Amino acid sequence: MSQQQERFLAIVNPAAGGGKSARLAASALDQLREKGLSIDVISTTGRGHAVELAAEAYNQGYRRFIAVGGDGTAHEILNGVFGRANAQERISLGLLPLGTGNSFSAIFRKMDRAPRFALCSKAARGVWMSFA
Repeated sequence: MSQQQERFLAIVNPAAGGGKSARLAASALDQLREKGLSIDVISTTGRGHAVELAAEAYNQGYRRFIAVGGDGTAHEILNGVFGRANAQERISLGLLPLGTGNSFSAIFRKMDRAPRFALCSKAARGVWMSFA
């Protein structure tokens, strides 16, 4: 496994949540680092930029992503990665919901009460997603 495959890439949308993401992202990511996660960070500069960043990161070997922002950030990362991913390959997406609505992450919170524990313990749970 390459070094990038072992690390997480956090794609931060600083505009999410009316700027809340910009204010809280660093401390939230530091908490994850304290739990032993290796995290690289990059910020978006506008709408659609997370798609480009995720695609480029995937091409560089990253397979673990953290969406730091809202639903739009997660959506863009999915669009940037899943058009390129091999069907047999596992891609991880963690969510730090610092947006306004965060309805996408709310669905997973209802299903699993311990998402931060799973991320910090490096446990991964597969979720089948069909885009038909």
